[in-house]
Amino acid sequence: MFIFVILYDFFLLEKGLMMNQKLISVGELAEALNVPKSWVYSRSRKSGPKSMPKLKVGKYVRFRIDDVIEWIEEQGVREKES
Repeated sequence: MFIFVILYDFFLLEKGLMMNQKLISVGELAEALNVPKSWVYSRSRKSGPKSMPKLKVGKYVRFRIDDVIEWIEEQGVREKES
């Protein structure tokens, strides 16, 4: 987890997102998380209270990286509790 946080902070700093939390695209999120775009698309299609946090901007899906990181961490906690 520690390595992920360092990589996440580096990505934010590199993209200029550290101070200003902007909305990012599927591709940018996939790059930040080091996962395929298909993984992001499959999680973002789900709806409900436990779904990946996303925003619709017209026909586009956008994300706040901090919200997604928090969601991922919550998923890990739920798996350990099960």
